Amino acid sequence: MNTHFRDITKKLIRHRQGLRDPQIMHPEREWIIALALMVGIFSASAGWSMLVYLKNMNVSPNDVVVEQQQTIVYRENSVDEALALFEKRAYEQQMLIGAMSGGSEVSEEVATSSDEFIGEMATTTEMATSTESEEVLGE
Repeated sequence: MNTHFRDITKKLIRHRQGLRDPQIMHPEREWIIALALMVGIFSASAGWSMLVYLKNMNVSPNDVVVEQQQTIVYRENSVDEALALFEKRAYEQQMLIGAMSGGSEVSEEVATSSDEFIGEMATTTEMATSTESEEVLGE
């Protein structure tokens, strides 16, 4: 009877000590795999670094080819179309925002601000066009 209680207490004490099958976990194998992966990644990055260095070792600033800048052609029609499209989108967005908030006074502000913006853009584009045309004629 004494052995019966002893067996029960041993089962209760040793019940949650871990996995019974030692074949499931292999700490040594896990460490070897992890170290092999780290060494492989380190070797690959070192090899790639060496290849890039050897490829660019003899490059000097004089060898670099600089592309010539192309003159930018200003097309007023496409800019005006883009501005009109953005004005339409801003108006539609403000209409949606106004509809969600229940007010329609927001859309009038957008119309006046977009007209001012287009006026400002027309002034700056006229100045830019005149200076670009003078530069092209000067060449």
